[in-house]
Amino acid sequence: MEERNMYRAINKMMHIVILACFVMNMYAQKVICGPFLGDLQSTSVRVWVATKGSDSILVQLFNGKEFLHPTASEKLWQKSRCASKYYFDHLQPSTHYQVFVNGVLTAVLNGQQGFTTAGNTSAVNDFNFLAASCALVMHRPFGVVFPGASRKIFDHMAAENADCMLWMGDNVYLLPFHLRKEKRVFRKNLDVRTKMKPYKHLINSQVNYSIWDDHDFGPNNGDSRFPGKLTTDKIFNAMWPNPTPPESEHGRYYSFVHEDIEIFMLDNRSNKINQDSSNIYLGKEQLEWLQQSLKASKASFKIIVNGGQIIARFRGTECMRYYKDEFNSLFDFIRTEHINGVVCLSGDIHHTELLKDTTLCDYPIYELTSSPMTSMPSKGNPQHPQLVPGTLVDGTRSYAIISVTGIGSNRKLVLEAKSKKGEVFWQREITLEEVSSTTQ
Repeated sequence: MEERNMYRAINKMMHIVILACFVMNMYAQKVICGPFLGDLQSTSVRVWVATKGSDSILVQLFNGKEFLHPTASEKLWQKSRCASKYYFDHLQPSTHYQVFVNGVLTAVLNGQQGFTTAGNTSAVNDFNFLAASCALVMHRPFGVVFPGASRKIFDHMAAENADCMLWMGDNVYLLPFHLRKEKRVFRKNLDVRTKMKPYKHLINSQVNYSIWDDHDFGPNNGDSRFPGKLTTDKIFNAMWPNPTPPESEHGRYYSFVHEDIEIFMLDNRSNKINQDSSNIYLGKEQLEWLQQSLKASKASFKIIVNGGQIIARFRGTECMRYYKDEFNSLFDFIRTEHINGVVCLSGDIHHTELLKDTTLCDYPIYELTSSPMTSMPSKGNPQHPQLVPGTLVDGTRSYAIISVTGIGSNRKLVLEAKSKKGEVFWQREITLEEVSSTTQ
């Protein structure tokens, strides 16, 4: 009897092993990128994953007691490949969840076994986040140049163990060849993640939030007149598990809160028109949304993120300042409504710098531009009148990491510009007190 029971136990164990191997094999065949996380809040998260060959993939969360199914999902297919976003709502604050794909526990956030939702308390924690732009990734044979050896920057960024990353545009470079057909736009966006392991490593290492700029929107310096914008909009939306825009018909802009800061992610392409009869940058709806959202925000720091520069002088039609009506409307509103803690971030220009303008508000407005990750670096102007001395990084690749530390009025941003090897070029602090008006 004991021998028979032993054989039954062995047989059962073999069936379990065979089933596990089958599931793992199925998983290996179908998942080609991800899963990675987007928009992680106290009661919700979004999960992105790319698959090949079948739509039968099962994504679940496990809280230690039960498996949770997504409340909604979105999928975009091109032939046998699919980009999917899974929405999980009604989660519990301060709770650890594991991600299972087809029944297999899957590593997220730099190899961790799961993630923890934000707390639902007034306590404020220190944290950090990455900010970067302009990731030109080409494939054989051109990949030996772009990104070439600079691909190492992705691994060094992943090693920062940041809470989240802000992808500030030109996250992929669409060439005229890609823009001719939707399937090529889809393939280019997906190939960057599946064929470039360091890029894939980075995107899997933290929660991701993104906006686009001209090269993931369409042609160089493109605007709302680009005829293929509905196609690139559809694919950009499929590739990034961002928060839902307040009015998607007016652009891919949104905001999110992390700890005590609020980040406003702008769309500088969907509504932009630069011609003699009309100069529009954000558009009426987006500008009004930004103004009213800034006014309503309870955040300490209010960070405005844009694909192109915002406050820079002498930078032409790619900078918001060129569009005087919208630019003046925004900063006049910030000043008259006594909105404190506004700081700007941007990309695009292929060099890194910190600008400071003391003429716009009752306190200085700073703008950190971080660029490029792997694109061709450009030369900056060391004599630019707004440049904070010692912060120009040009002729090389770089990224930024921003730490938020301190309590109450001592809260501050610590900005660091780093090389493709993770070495610090410079560090500067912006205190909440410095970017707060003394007149209320």
